[in-house]
Amino acid sequence: MRRGFFLPAALLIMALQAGAVSAAPSFVVEPYLQNPGPDRMTVAWETADSDNRLEFWKEGLPPAIVPAEQVAGRDIRYAALLGLESDTAYLYRVVTGGGPGETYRFRTWPAAGDAATGAKIVAFSDSQGDWLARLVDLCRTGIVGRECLDGLAENCPEDIAAILVTGDLVRSGAEADQYRKEFFGSCAELFHYVPILPAIGNHDLPVDNYLAYFMLPENGASGALERWYSADLLNLRLITLDTNVLDSRQWAWVRELLAESCANPGIDFVLTQFHHACKSEVWPPGENLQACGFVSWLEEFTRDCGKPSLHLFGHTHAYSRGQSRDVSHLWMNVAVSAGDIDTWGEEPPRDYDEFQVSHDEYGFSVFHLALGPAASLRMVRRTGGDDTHDYGFTDETISDECVIDTANRAPDKPEALVPAGVEVQGGAVTLQGSASRTRTGTSTWSRTGR
Repeated sequence: MRRGFFLPAALLIMALQAGAVSAAPSFVVEPYLQNPGPDRMTVAWETADSDNRLEFWKEGLPPAIVPAEQVAGRDIRYAALLGLESDTAYLYRVVTGGGPGETYRFRTWPAAGDAATGAKIVAFSDSQGDWLARLVDLCRTGIVGRECLDGLAENCPEDIAAILVTGDLVRSGAEADQYRKEFFGSCAELFHYVPILPAIGNHDLPVDNYLAYFMLPENGASGALERWYSADLLNLRLITLDTNVLDSRQWAWVRELLAESCANPGIDFVLTQFHHACKSEVWPPGENLQACGFVSWLEEFTRDCGKPSLHLFGHTHAYSRGQSRDVSHLWMNVAVSAGDIDTWGEEPPRDYDEFQVSHDEYGFSVFHLALGPAASLRMVRRTGGDDTHDYGFTDETISDECVIDTANRAPDKPEALVPAGVEVQGGAVTLQGSASRTRTGTSTWSRTGR
């Protein structure tokens, strides 16, 4: 008779218990958040495990269990949570046949009438994986490290309402592994806690993988749901457009939405994100006529309604910030996060009246929304350096700042502070101007160079 090896009963029970504790889902993509709102949130993940479900609960209460839905032909799973309480923290975890996953948390958006006095949004662009270490650093050291309490990801839901990504999430939209390993993999720690609202870039085409991985508001045109969409965060309307296609349905949709935004007394600001640049000082070949059409409509909206607007874009890999001349409309390129920088001189540059600042750098932008009689939207830019300097995000890496408010005030002329009354012969020089008030708000600037 063959002899076997048998554990004593007590040791066998302990071994089984230890195995149960260590069991966990086999994630291809770890849980991430989508489609936020005052009464909803969607949790998505990717795994080949069977028996997928989501457990979620408020602190101190028993969990509710939601069976996961599955994207057709994919191992992408999701649970759409509806009927949630506004401005409320929830804990959640994914459970599969492989076991329970880690516990994370999210916070629903505040609604009108809640005690919230404002909100914060972070935006970046062009995370295509040319330099993935930059994207990891931006998410971990930059956004989590500088924008979340104590630099801890689990505190991010209290500090950040959403992450906007204005296109080119990956190098090739046809490669699902680039979404898995490069985009979601580089920022998994952040995406567990803060929902993502992206726009489609040209590198994200074809859109099959993009539409499979993202569960976005389905309020765009019929037949093109999630390619363009809108969401309201307190008094800010977020509009996402697709500048890769010329589609009359999108033009009709945004025209109607802007008219409704004008008439809606609860909307003070309209923020629109799309991928392509209308104008670019650093890389003019990236300019796009359809983007200019959307910009002209936003300018018309602000001129007719008196409500400030702004558009965020990427595609050209350098930060720029400026404004329209005659209306309170802000222009901002929020690139670049991980793509190759478009450095000055690679292409013949252009000096556009609309832009006050253009930097060839890595980084991200933060928008602080404030409510009240003098509602405002403050932008802070954090730079992550360039191709020739060490990168990293500290409190000293704020490179630009401006404020948009609802008051329609005439602009002030800035005064030169440094140098002042001194002739500069050459070499490195620091330029510094006084705080100035433009039609889009208050701006300060300082720059050192040759």
